[in-house]
Amino acid sequence: MRLRYHQLVGMRVVAADGKEVGRVADLEAEPRGGRLQVTGLLVGPVALLQRIAFRHWPGLAVLPARTIPWEWVARVDDRIHLRVESAEIAQSEASAAIPLPAKEAAEETGR
Repeated sequence: MRLRYHQLVGMRVVAADGKEVGRVADLEAEPRGGRLQVTGLLVGPVALLQRIAFRHWPGLAVLPARTIPWEWVARVDDRIHLRVESAEIAQSEASAAIPLPAKEAAEETGR
């Protein structure tokens, strides 16, 4: 099934346990085989603000948009249904939000 940008943006995203995650504000994509392929859904108010040209507002730089990997999508109908539960989404966001200590961050970047 091939979907276009305008078909996905604005759709509700629902976790496997039925809890609503939010609405798609924008998409992440990578070039593959001469086409763009969606790799992630940007969901929530921060993603929407970033999409509508508030990218240069300094306050938004520290607020990451909620990103849902495309691999988590189970099916698309009138909503986007995920194969993961809301607790797993929250856990992945929490682990991504925890900054590494300076020493570990330097080791990770090879400095």
